Amino acid sequence: VPMIRRFAVSALATALSLVVACGSPKRPESAADEELLDGHESNVTKEPTPSGNVKKGASQLESGDVKGARSSFEGALALDPKDVEAHYYMGVIAEKDGDKAAAETRYKTALSFRDDFEPAALNAAALATEARRFDDALAYLKAARDSHPDNVGLWLNSAIAFAEKGDENEAHRTFGEAVKRGETDPLVHLTFAHWLGRWKRREKAVE
Repeated sequence: VPMIRRFAVSALATALSLVVACGSPKRPESAADEELLDGHESNVTKEPTPSGNVKKGASQLESGDVKGARSSFEGALALDPKDVEAHYYMGVIAEKDGDKAAAETRYKTALSFRDDFEPAALNAAALATEARRFDDALAYLKAARDSHPDNVGLWLNSAIAFAEKGDENEAHRTFGEAVKRGETDPLVHLTFAHWLGRWKRREKAVE
């Protein structure tokens, strides 16, 4: 069963795909855009800002203008090479292009500037797990999970990484943490049931 993805753009979307958000990517919440979000436009022409470019790029990406979005995110990074969201979205574009190595590098770069950035942690961990680098996946998730302990996806992806790694005890414990936080989420129960079945715990899986 594939891992939860944030704004997934890969071909992993099957009947059992675990995707946090459907459809096109949307920009993670940020406090950087107060001027852009307050509904008022200034009559004074302003120079481009990193946050303004990212907002524009996110809108372009949502509308399917990948080339324009790439240009906007590159513009954001030219103004601020440490713009976490711009690096993240460049990773999303790289995944859309099928370049998983470049995508993971972008997510990893975003995490180097903000190690608890949930979208990058989720997607980097998913790519690392697909590549069977389970310790890398767990490392990507740990800081984000410590900072955002109620994020179901971070716990679920951690559990899947432990399960794929072959650590059944830790996977079972971590699935339990995911269930506590996602008690009404059918995908959490589906994924746990899948692994219980693989562990030959049929009655628990059916339950």
